[in-house]
Amino acid sequence: MIWKGVEYLLRAVQLLVQEHRKVRLVIAGGGELFDVLRARVESLGLSQVVQFAGVIPRDEIPKLMSETDIFVLPSLAEALSIATMEAMAFGKPVVATAVGGVPELVDNDVTGILVKAGDEKALAMALMRLVDSPSLRSQMGLAGRRRFETKGYTVHAFVNRMFDAYGQAMRLTAEGQ
Repeated sequence: MIWKGVEYLLRAVQLLVQEHRKVRLVIAGGGELFDVLRARVESLGLSQVVQFAGVIPRDEIPKLMSETDIFVLPSLAEALSIATMEAMAFGKPVVATAVGGVPELVDNDVTGILVKAGDEKALAMALMRLVDSPSLRSQMGLAGRRRFETKGYTVHAFVNRMFDAYGQAMRLTAEGQ
């Protein structure tokens, strides 16, 4: 929970609620700090707007994504986020922290909005922009879908790149002998 930045997301949602924005946050996942997270939601007065989905089986991700308007990744550290790629594949705008490999996936102000890690006010402002503008959500979601397809994040493109890499390695090995 700590390195995933959920605390900052909760405080950002609290700011949105204070600004009278109608929001619902669905938190997917589980772990040893689940009870701590649930208690934190209650202490921030967010029990009415936060829903815990638990661990989502892979075959249920499309249903969850279809019910989602914005995908948020508030991580303090992240390598290459598969969940962010999945959100882009489903045409969802992304609000994420600019950590690790995330800026390579999310084109700031095109496919989503990148913010500084650990900054709940910046996270709240980014979310507010998208909550207040369905057209911007749609525009960024479509751009994310196109980026997903054109940057080769699909399984087909990944397999092709792997075959190319193996072929190149085999050629280099054969040339070296």
